[in-house]
Amino acid sequence: TFWVDTALSLSGATLWMHDDAVIWILPGQSLTLDSCTLQAACATMWDGIYLDGPTASLQTNQCLIMDAEQAIVSLDNGDFQVTDTDFEHNRVGIWVRNNGGLPHPGRVSGSRFFSKPQNMLPPYAGQYGDAGIYLQDAGTVDLRPLQPNRFVKLSAGIISDHTNLLVNQSRFTELQSQ
Repeated sequence: TFWVDTALSLSGATLWMHDDAVIWILPGQSLTLDSCTLQAACATMWDGIYLDGPTASLQTNQCLIMDAEQAIVSLDNGDFQVTDTDFEHNRVGIWVRNNGGLPHPGRVSGSRFFSKPQNMLPPYAGQYGDAGIYLQDAGTVDLRPLQPNRFVKLSAGIISDHTNLLVNQSRFTELQSQ
């Protein structure tokens, strides 16, 4: 586990993630990724980036995040601002969980969520990604981006479970049932 315990910015970096690796952004801290790639270092998926509460934040711009079980996990209203980022071959791209019914601050704009069964790593090899975005008991989430988001070749583009969802300017193509 890599603990983000101070404000951290990375630009142009490639992060090779070991199986089950976690980046954990602590309360009051931020991680900014600009033109970075995060991908598995071995033949199995890594875990993901976790935002621990409402004062933890993640910004991505023009990044590629791939091979994760859940690429970004927002716990208890952890803030993410995702722009022009590609999510490839992840089980779930962004998972928003349990934020106490509050409006969620996270935004996603101009991003693409995509999977191919032949490129998915174990334990999900041969399957499509479950969802680009999964909202679970997430209060209200506003996914009305400045630039369209695209969801391609996934089992579901967005799953909204006990969540008020506002969405437009999103393209859903070639969604697959498993």
